[in-house]
Amino acid sequence: AAAAAAVAGKPAMPDPTGPAKEFCELLSATVASVEEAGEAGDTEAPLAALRGTLRGMSPEMPVHERLAWLLEDNTVDNAKLLESLREALDMVSFVPSQDAEFPEGFPTFTPVGFIQVKQYPASRAATSSGFWPLFMHIKSKGIAMTTPVKMEYADGDGRPRQQDMSFYYGDANLGAASPNGSVKVADRPAETVVSLGLRGRMRDEAIADAANRLERWVRSHDGYAAAGDYRVMAYSEPATPRQNKYYEVQIPLQKEP
Repeated sequence: AAAAAAVAGKPAMPDPTGPAKEFCELLSATVASVEEAGEAGDTEAPLAALRGTLRGMSPEMPVHERLAWLLEDNTVDNAKLLESLREALDMVSFVPSQDAEFPEGFPTFTPVGFIQVKQYPASRAATSSGFWPLFMHIKSKGIAMTTPVKMEYADGDGRPRQQDMSFYYGDANLGAASPNGSVKVADRPAETVVSLGLRGRMRDEAIADAANRLERWVRSHDGYAAAGDYRVMAYSEPATPRQNKYYEVQIPLQKEP
């Protein structure tokens, strides 16, 4: 599961938590049970548990989409079943390398293909129009690089368009707010987001698809409303091999009255 970290020679990110962790563990156990049963074995018990979990999951999740046929088809042979389960497990069990420290109190990553509600603490971040002004800012201030790097997006001509980029300070009390200049340093309140984990190069098509899934998730969940445009949280440094890059697309949330 920690293949990316092993390849990069860096520590893996901390494990996911809550329902995301529970689903990954259940899927792993189901794969092991089907493997142990063999082609002619009885797999109804582990599959019943997995089906029950899938019914309670959001259909907007790519991993749910990959396994949705299990809710309808009870006659598939174990060889085909195992192939599909392994593909889904390969998706969600990817563990990114931790290329820099998280800001204090930030949650760990969301599994690839999974949608998760996450809580972020109050933070301080430097924002500019691109990478190099931010890099020179933290270098001149002696501020350590952290992960993730936040990129604000908005739709433009039917395609995702990056607006601003932000580096989070490791400590919300580090330095001071500075609202003027090419790099603006501002304090941000605690927030709730809904997030989808993705693997690979940050392609416009993948970002747009993820944003669409999250928008559908928000519409289908009473009690939540979008509190802003979607954004990308990039966790991997440029030298990370393409297949091991990890990022999240998120939408900030607010509680509906």
